[in-house]
Amino acid sequence: MKDTPTDADFNAAEIGQRVQRVRDQLRGRGLDALLVFDSDDPLAGGPVRYLTNHYNIIAAVPSALLLTRSGGPVLFVTDAFQGCNVAWARKLSPIADIKPCPQNAFVPDWHAQILEELAGTEFASGTLGVDGLSHTPHSWLDGRRRGLPSARIVDAAGLVHSTQLSRAFSEEPYIRKAAELSKIGMDAFLATVKQGARQADAVANARHAAAHAGAEQAVLYMGAGESPWFWGDVRGDEVFTEGDIVGVEVSARYHGYYGQVCRTMLVGNVSE
Repeated sequence: MKDTPTDADFNAAEIGQRVQRVRDQLRGRGLDALLVFDSDDPLAGGPVRYLTNHYNIIAAVPSALLLTRSGGPVLFVTDAFQGCNVAWARKLSPIADIKPCPQNAFVPDWHAQILEELAGTEFASGTLGVDGLSHTPHSWLDGRRRGLPSARIVDAAGLVHSTQLSRAFSEEPYIRKAAELSKIGMDAFLATVKQGARQADAVANARHAAAHAGAEQAVLYMGAGESPWFWGDVRGDEVFTEGDIVGVEVSARYHGYYGQVCRTMLVGNVSE
């Protein structure tokens, strides 16, 4: 670990403890090394961010963290545009060993770099666990298998998540703020709902209010009247009409932590 960057949410000691808790599980699970993959997708749970403080500037662009029983951690990030993602990682993360991938900003090829890192450790023909296997492109997995013909590659889904379940006091302010921002977004949404109002305006107002108050992202999911449930920004020219029952959930993200607020609202006169 290096000194904690001034923009990091958590200091080097806290990140080091998280990494060590994950490393402690390797032997118990029969793993010699662990590759943690993260595409910054909310469904992925943010394991790389939890262990490094780093998240990608460009959503859905992957990053990865490599750990062995005694070596690492090594953070792999894409170059993105003119190295901005690498600079972002160094700005946020106390991880000392950061490997950029300049070949392709959106579909990085880290096979050679990962193999090189493993070659310099005690890992030879052991077992490599992948936490985030379901989010890993097939080409990556195939390349690792070809590069590690005598190694076992196994699914280690949920390994990092299991260490996240015990929360530190330092995380509480972020969790509370995420809930607060979710409610701010919800209040703005509900204030817009009225007969004839565009549903897209309610969505935009919710996201703007949450972002203006400090949210990194505001995910919104809703249904109204006969309209199906779907992500909020796909609304077209839909409007709220008399008798609509509106169901909505707003999940605002703050420094990697999500809140969620769910509400139901009636438009005008609704029959029994």
